[in-house]
Amino acid sequence: MEEWFASDDFDGSFLSGAAPELRGDSGDPAHRAVTEQRRSLRHLLQDLAASVEVQDPAMLASQLHVLYEGALIGALIDRQPTVARIARHLTLVALSADGERATR
Repeated sequence: MEEWFASDDFDGSFLSGAAPELRGDSGDPAHRAVTEQRRSLRHLLQDLAASVEVQDPAMLASQLHVLYEGALIGALIDRQPTVARIARHLTLVALSADGERATR
């Protein structure tokens, strides 16, 4: 993500570009598209979490989704591509915490 965030053409994502639509009519096509994009990303993250055999793939996927979106918005607004390092560190923390729960 850091390389993407640092690129000259980084301008966020479909989600950050369409975020104002989220406050509008939930029946609006843009709102539905953003909702579907987020759902697809959560499913992808859950599949990835399940592939590394964590205790609770849905929980890890939710945590990673929040980290991804937070890093994306932070990089877009603050123009700090190094926020990807923070997200990577917090991902390792989440994986470690899952491992600790598994051993209890």
